[in-house]
Amino acid sequence: MHLTQHRRPLFFLVFMFTILTLWLVPKPVQAKDRVPRFLQYTVQDQDGNFFPIGEVEFCTSDGDCLYADIEKDFPGHFAILSEKLEPGTAYTVRIYDTRVAVHYEMHNWVYRPKDYDQSFDRILELDKFLVYPRFHGNFDGGMVFRLDTTLTPEWAKRKNISQFSGPDSLPDFPRLIAGFHVPIMLGENFTTEESAIGGVDDVRPGLGLSGSYRFGYPRHLPERDHWIFFHELTMAYQQNRYETWEIITPGRRSDVTFHRLKISYGVGQMSQSYSSHWSVGVTAAYGGIYDGSEALKYLQRSYKRPGFGCKATWLQRTFGVGRVDVGISVQLELMYYFAENIPDDYWYGMAPSVSFGLVVF
Repeated sequence: MHLTQHRRPLFFLVFMFTILTLWLVPKPVQAKDRVPRFLQYTVQDQDGNFFPIGEVEFCTSDGDCLYADIEKDFPGHFAILSEKLEPGTAYTVRIYDTRVAVHYEMHNWVYRPKDYDQSFDRILELDKFLVYPRFHGNFDGGMVFRLDTTLTPEWAKRKNISQFSGPDSLPDFPRLIAGFHVPIMLGENFTTEESAIGGVDDVRPGLGLSGSYRFGYPRHLPERDHWIFFHELTMAYQQNRYETWEIITPGRRSDVTFHRLKISYGVGQMSQSYSSHWSVGVTAAYGGIYDGSEALKYLQRSYKRPGFGCKATWLQRTFGVGRVDVGISVQLELMYYFAENIPDDYWYGMAPSVSFGLVVF
């Protein structure tokens, strides 16, 4: 009876946090939905000059063709509706002059919508990239296609990133991350047990604080769509409170607290918009079960516990205030706390847990 009644608030808390997480995390968007309706291209001759005036033709092997004009007022520039191009289809592209003579020709050009994705940042409400697709003519009448991308100046300014990061200029990647967490114990010897030490009949979601330092970032921005690698060192404090039935005074209840300090080292990656982060690592801990300010003692042993384990963390940014980003995190942790394995012992062994939290970086 006690077990069912006390776990209802815990299940309700986990359920509400899960609903909040699903509501806050942006939904994935297909690449085709992020492509501008009109794709802007440029055409250059073999000397790098804009092709003055003419027409561009995109033809499939079936003979279906699309046409676009190179306007006199905008030398070398033309636009085409993205919805008219078939993704993954091979096109023959020809550049005509005003006398309908072919100047340049390219075979097997393929349209890939993801190449034109400007990576809209939902938090800053800005496109991250500017995309510049261009055809460049060769002396033999052939062409090459290049698609250049650069950071949007306003996005780079808001993120405090140098737009052209050289090998000796480090971008302003997030270094310090502070978090407030709610750890929930899941291990058999860390939840409730009527036969342990007079009876442990309640364990509450706890409180936790953490601070992480990230290092080992690349010396410059990686290529587009690549995740950014980092190392991470974390210090954390966590506690959970237990209600027990007293052995010395039967019928009375008291509470004890499981305090622990942890240090973790791990590696991880984050998306280039800093929205999504993940990391894995190993953790060493030292803690104990405390009755007030003193470690609990029972059957001539003290409940101080060293521990070792591993963890996995997911972080999702939800909004920003100035240059400060705020996000939510979920952490899964598997710890083992060492102790003498003797009859009626408790608070030792495998201690899996899940933590939900808010982070600032």
